[in-house]
Amino acid sequence: MTYLVGAGGFPHIIAGTVETTVLLVSGDFGVADALGFILPVLIGNTLGGAALFAGLAYGQVREEVEP
Repeated sequence: MTYLVGAGGFPHIIAGTVETTVLLVSGDFGVADALGFILPVLIGNTLGGAALFAGLAYGQVREEVEP
């Protein structure tokens, strides 16, 4: 799964926020540009992380839940 995330080039919110902050401080990025990057990445990481965690948690207890 992590290979697919890396191969797809999907950004991670923590690494992306650090990079965006550096660009903001250096003046190479505006606030609107930063928010245009951070908000979609945050939403995607939240939904993707929740789905990944739910799938892993279900896989761990699947035999106990299903008859």
